[in-house]
Amino acid sequence: MNEQVLGHFLRYKRTTATLNDFDITPTSRRRTPGLTRDEVAALAHVSSDWYTRIEQGRAKSQVSREVLLALCQALRLSNAETHYVFHLAGQLPPALATTAKDLTDLLMAQLPRPAYVLGAHFQIEQTNPSYARLYQFTPAVTALENNLIWRLFRQRAWRQLFQDWDQVVATQVARFRQVYSQDAAAVDLYQVFQAVQTDPAFQKPWQRLTVADLTPQRLLLNSQWGNLYLVETPLIVPTTQQVVMIQTPGDAATATRLARINGRDGAQSNRPS
Repeated sequence: MNEQVLGHFLRYKRTTATLNDFDITPTSRRRTPGLTRDEVAALAHVSSDWYTRIEQGRAKSQVSREVLLALCQALRLSNAETHYVFHLAGQLPPALATTAKDLTDLLMAQLPRPAYVLGAHFQIEQTNPSYARLYQFTPAVTALENNLIWRLFRQRAWRQLFQDWDQVVATQVARFRQVYSQDAAAVDLYQVFQAVQTDPAFQKPWQRLTVADLTPQRLLLNSQWGNLYLVETPLIVPTTQQVVMIQTPGDAATATRLARINGRDGAQSNRPS
């Protein structure tokens, strides 16, 4: 942890804070510019002594993620400033401000291409109609059942949908291992692992100890509208740790069939052709 730089940054943001933004009325007797240490500590629900040690670079141990986030919120730091604080502390930045409407607009703009939003731990958070129809996706009640890895192994229809099932599984398991290694204490990841670990289709690639990051992936599907050749490309949203996954047609026939799935050529969207 870069204690001195972290402390210097927090002190700068504290002393340059605009009091009116914090519903504090400046008085003639107030000598401290910006906020006092006691005020920041109170806003972050930490002790004044602990905050002082952090600001003066005397923490002597790693500051918890909860305290860091509370301080960022207390000082009303921007997403970029919060990322900066976490990087100085040697910790992975948290998922910050959501952009649900912006992401929804982006997903809808991809039609007739299937697209969806994937959370940091493989949860499917949003989809556009094309993805929902093609993958027969209906949001589940539980977070586990909305997880991409869980669905890949527990949804029988998905096994029949992918022509290149073994390759898709190998890639996703390698991605899962990479993410799991970064947050081994995550309860939701452990629940997914527990749910799929006995499946031979999971165990085979899992035992290979391969890891992979999110990169473009080729998908060959046996859909009710005919064979589809798609290229899935991830677009990372830096401030939220979400990923927008866009599936682009890899040939003209696929582009035509995607249009039919979405009813863009006058055909019914739920009718195979």
